[in-house]
Amino acid sequence: MLKKKGVLLLVLLAVAPLVSAQNERITIEKSTWGGKYPLGDRAFLDSKIDGEPYVLECELSRTDCAELSPGEYEIARLIPGEGSYKKCPKSNVDIYRVGANRLKEKPLGEYCLDYMQDYEYRSTSAQATALLRGRVVDVAGAGIQHATVILYQWNTELSPALLQEVAKFETDSFGEFSGRVPLGKYDLFVLSNWTVPAAQRIIVTSQPQSISVSLSPDPDLPREACCDASVPSVDVTPEH
Repeated sequence: MLKKKGVLLLVLLAVAPLVSAQNERITIEKSTWGGKYPLGDRAFLDSKIDGEPYVLECELSRTDCAELSPGEYEIARLIPGEGSYKKCPKSNVDIYRVGANRLKEKPLGEYCLDYMQDYEYRSTSAQATALLRGRVVDVAGAGIQHATVILYQWNTELSPALLQEVAKFETDSFGEFSGRVPLGKYDLFVLSNWTVPAAQRIIVTSQPQSISVSLSPDPDLPREACCDASVPSVDVTPEH
């Protein structure tokens, strides 16, 4: 009998940490859509676990990125290598309602869990920007009005990676545009009427640089309806 009780005690001791981990609680205090990062495509949920501040982050493009009301929830930490956010600094987690039967109920959402202090440091660092300005002209040097300049960036935190729009500009009556964008690597697309779209990869840094892109007339349009080829000129002026 004593031997059986000893075995039972060992089983209970082994199972207790698992039960405790399954019932770990998290308190969500508020949600922010867009957040502090340059890409406004994330949701951030300010949270606390055992009184310590954390943040839950998810991609708005994902169906499992849910806006949760303030309150208490259960959190399940996924094992390393699992989850959608491959570059999550701490761990990927699933969030459940309190008392949920996890064998029958789906999680309310999947998130990247991070310490609030580390998140605030990264989000502040990510705010470094540069003034992007340029002018779209034809071969005669005349400005092209209503030309469109779009910056895209690959989001490698998703699997598979997703190409996302970061900034979009429209040229004025002089063919000019300007705006601040975060430092980083982008795919630049330039579009205007009667021309073939052009694209190239650029790197926006804190150092001054200039970029030129040539647009060719659309060969499928009549010559009399088409403007001449356009040459956008882009300058990047660093933020001081």
